[in-house]
Amino acid sequence: MYQGKSLVELATEVERQRESKRDFVGPTSDLSMVALKRTDEEKPPVSTMTVGDSSFGIDTTAHAQIADRLSIPKKYYDRMLSESPDLLAENVNHWFDQQSERRLVRTLDGNVRAFLSDRYRPLDNDLVCQFLIPTLGSLGVTVASCEITHRKLYIKVTLPRLNREIKLGDVVEAGLVAANSEIGQGTVSLLPFINRLACMNGMAINEFGLKKYHLGKALGAVESDKIGEWFQTDTIQADNRAFMLKLRDAVRGILTEDVFMRITDRMIEATGHEIEGSPEKVIEVVKERLDLTEVEGGNVLRHLIKGGDLSMWGVANAVTAEANEATDYDRATELESAGGKLIELPKESWKEILAA
Repeated sequence: MYQGKSLVELATEVERQRESKRDFVGPTSDLSMVALKRTDEEKPPVSTMTVGDSSFGIDTTAHAQIADRLSIPKKYYDRMLSESPDLLAENVNHWFDQQSERRLVRTLDGNVRAFLSDRYRPLDNDLVCQFLIPTLGSLGVTVASCEITHRKLYIKVTLPRLNREIKLGDVVEAGLVAANSEIGQGTVSLLPFINRLACMNGMAINEFGLKKYHLGKALGAVESDKIGEWFQTDTIQADNRAFMLKLRDAVRGILTEDVFMRITDRMIEATGHEIEGSPEKVIEVVKERLDLTEVEGGNVLRHLIKGGDLSMWGVANAVTAEANEATDYDRATELESAGGKLIELPKESWKEILAA
């Protein structure tokens, strides 16, 4: 399993970010992009954003969200950013004024990190941790891995007392993965997480999980016609806490013997479906279905051959084995989920893949 922070390190960073973040809501006509030229000619110019009376850098996610919202092709946007930031600022500011709309601008450590709808409902990491960590602790779980990346917060735990043999000597244990994004990069979610003890590969299962989109009523600001710093109202805080109570109940529902047995029944069934054609062609189909890169596809084939299990269970584990070699925590988690998606496929799809 791809390793990240300890739970203490995660909590420390979440608290640090809570103190550093600032949110603003208001019309884009009150925003402006500014191109700054560096004194060091070897370094490319940078763009900043003026939000009311404050100035911030702009990170890659916010740039992508601005490009998407203004319908500026991303390739052209990136070229202007690197080669002609003055032209980019002129384009962005024109559309900010001509098509002014209320947006939520989220900042952290002096940088704009997200450019979102004013209906985006912030469910922030500190609140998620406040409710989840005590609940998980009361269930006797083991923290397997935690991380807070640029995109998301992750908490992965296992429940060692709930385990089962999928085939001779191949034991898995129950678990759960919680994820949340503060910048519009995904839902807040809880998914069953199966840990394979033979190699410590993790596999996330979408079925039986809980997902909640960050969408609610339009956010208010200091003044409706001006951009201003935004703080959660008592009503929003109460709504978020009510949802977190549902999240707490969902944790208990996922970490049950019934859910674990239903998932592992499916895994045991997958061991009986073996590759009928060429392993190379099977992995090519898997690569396309799961949107793997060429390098990832080649590595999955290597893991499959090395593992010697040419069943659908073996194919799924070859995908999650690639997660252990990923250098990016977000991508490693996506690959763990990709392996789970193979197990969740209908039997007819298994047959089509294995007969390739």
